Amino acid sequence: MTIESMNGATTNQASHSERPSIYIAGPMRGHDDHNWPTFDAAADTFSDMGFDVFSPRAAWPACRGIGGLADLVKCDFMFLLAGWEDSPVARAEHAVALALDIIVIFDRTSQGCRV
Repeated sequence: MTIESMNGATTNQASHSERPSIYIAGPMRGHDDHNWPTFDAAADTFSDMGFDVFSPRAAWPACRGIGGLADLVKCDFMFLLAGWEDSPVARAEHAVALALDIIVIFDRTSQGCRV
């Protein structure tokens, strides 16, 4: 399935629905309210684009640490929020995504979500 908004990137994972799926990861520790407003903005953006969105926000606090991996491995894409490099958990999730050939999209903005 081709996602036009992703510049021709194609899904390479078995999807649970007809819609592409995306996992959002990024820094939480040390941010006000666990950085939820940024996670929520990204989730809204991708949902509006037709994605099934998986975010630690939806499963908090059960997904603390790397508990979100069960969702990540089901996804076609991963979106890394700005500052993800400073998060040990996001770095680990990124490594898993690379190992599973999940397409990774980086947020290159300093605020909010820009795809």
